[in-house]
Amino acid sequence: MDPDKLLKSLNPSERRVLPLLKQYSDFESILKKANLKEVEVHRALQWLENKEIIKLKKDIKEIISLDHNGQVYAKIGLPERRFLEVVSEESPNLLEIQDKAKLSYEEVNVCIGALKQKEAITILSGMRIRITEKGKKLLAKDTLEEQFLKKLPLELDKLSTEGKYAFTELKKRKAIIKVELIKEISVSLTPLGKSLVKRKLPTISVETLTPEMLRKGTWRGKEFRRYDVKINVPKVYPAKQHITTQAIDYIKRIWLDLGFKEMTGPLIATSFWNFDALFTAQDHPARDLQDSFYIKDPEYGKLPDKELVEKVKKTHENGWTTKSTGWQEHIQLF
Repeated sequence: MDPDKLLKSLNPSERRVLPLLKQYSDFESILKKANLKEVEVHRALQWLENKEIIKLKKDIKEIISLDHNGQVYAKIGLPERRFLEVVSEESPNLLEIQDKAKLSYEEVNVCIGALKQKEAITILSGMRIRITEKGKKLLAKDTLEEQFLKKLPLELDKLSTEGKYAFTELKKRKAIIKVELIKEISVSLTPLGKSLVKRKLPTISVETLTPEMLRKGTWRGKEFRRYDVKINVPKVYPAKQHITTQAIDYIKRIWLDLGFKEMTGPLIATSFWNFDALFTAQDHPARDLQDSFYIKDPEYGKLPDKELVEKVKKTHENGWTTKSTGWQEHIQLF
């Protein structure tokens, strides 16, 4: 498409986004500067890509971030550090440690397991706890887990050996860290796009032609946005007919193909029109009370002219002039 015509075909969202691509290539920056909703920016970029103005690159990354417990520990410290800080002063028992360090019963148990594994504490008689030399060294600097938490968010695939260890240990614990799939979108201009961003966007005064504009003639002299009839549009999935309606239409099609004609009538019909005129046998199960509803008032309906009634009667009894033998039974028409 001619560059001038292409620029005139851009919708408002595309016109807002395109100039930003001179400076920004990541989705978050474009979204922030465009002052549009996220879905509007997504659509604008997709439409620009369809017009071969840009190329989109989508990467899905696993990002590690603080969960709700982790956010609390980032402020007040991990439970095991608070545990060791209390123990370093003396050799308190577990109840004293829990009270002074403000730990829950569950956190105390976690601390004992983690610190015993690191040989940071010794359990004495009476459930008193003593800090070891290794424990004092742990207090002197941040542990691998603490260092890891301070660096978050991190990309899972790019963790160091120490980072992988810290991640594995913290993942075992309740709601300290979480892993989320983050979709990152980057934008690059094609040669066509690079030439277009250098041009001044044309002034478009009318986006949509309305009936009122046609009536009053105010469309005259206006600059309309061009429409690209070849561009991809969202698929529309209309509602489906109810299964009962589908079944009725299917059956009706069969009868029409057999040569029957469709007729209209009232909601309530006499047995004459509903059965006799349709050549339904007198003992056909459709006539039973289980399959047809009959009304009490009026109990009987009115028959059409006698000549038609007689033809139907004879057709049932002997086939009349149809060359059929009929049902070979007498019918009683009221």
